Amino acid sequence: MTLFVPDNELYARLRGVLERDWIPIPEETGYGGSGAPGRLLEDLLEISGRNYSMPDAGKWEIKFHTGKTLLTLFHMEAEPPGYMHDLIKKFGWEGKHGQTNFRHTLRGRSKRGFYVVNEGERIYVKNDVGDIDWPYWTHDRLINAFAAKFRQLITVTGAKQQKAVRYDSARLYKEPQITRFIDAIERGVVAIDFDARTTNGSGLRNHGTKFRVNSADLHTLYHHHEEFDRTR
Repeated sequence: MTLFVPDNELYARLRGVLERDWIPIPEETGYGGSGAPGRLLEDLLEISGRNYSMPDAGKWEIKFHTGKTLLTLFHMEAEPPGYMHDLIKKFGWEGKHGQTNFRHTLRGRSKRGFYVVNEGERIYVKNDVGDIDWPYWTHDRLINAFAAKFRQLITVTGAKQQKAVRYDSARLYKEPQITRFIDAIERGVVAIDFDARTTNGSGLRNHGTKFRVNSADLHTLYHHHEEFDRTR
């Protein structure tokens, strides 16, 4: 895997992937679950996608999507420490196996009464019921995370069936409108996705809080976007 790939070389590799039909998903460890198509795409493009804070190909972040689910931008836990314990204790609900869940996607405001507040250089998640130390992210942390990883983005659209994936098209996004990112979170264009539950004891299993967006809304976060030209 390479940490930096020149544009012309990356474009050539991407053209090669898009020209292929259904590609078998390897059966080895690491290719399970919904992330398999993205992991395979990274391998086919010969890039490293394991760094959560930096772009996959040095300056391009590469994302796969089918258009059916929200696209994950990045993971970032809120402040203060221990906030998830408070959320689960106050607002969690019982799962199938007796654990307490807090798996909740918030897009501005939710049916469970949660809403996003942009206040004092911070983004808060609050609820009118209860009184806890509400989770928050500073504007600086959010903007820095988005700017560092998504200055240039390639999204690859495709389809998955059983044990194979097909990569159909790609789009290029350049020059993020960084100052609009906070507004996008506040308005629900960018979703905040919590995913945690209690374990059998008093422990907590947190799969990470994610910031996600519908692929159809990505263009609102960038000054320039275009379909990838397979002939370039």
